[in-house]
Amino acid sequence: METENLTKGQRTALKILDAAGRCIAKIGAEKTSITAIAKEAGLKRSLIAYHFPKKEDIFYQVMVHIMYEFGKYYLPQKKISE
Repeated sequence: METENLTKGQRTALKILDAAGRCIAKIGAEKTSITAIAKEAGLKRSLIAYHFPKKEDIFYQVMVHIMYEFGKYYLPQKKISE
């Protein structure tokens, strides 16, 4: 995702989602904690909680982010004819 037009908060949220995705890939969803995500992202737990109050919120947004990125690169772009 291109980040140059994003706010600082949006860039932080993406950093959290990227870190969460790496944690899930490395140790699995069951063992991924807010602490693990914070450590992976190099951020404080409180900042993670500010953006995503529940671990489930992070997991949901990780999946949305992955599907968006997948679609952007791997699904053919259909042009809508008028």
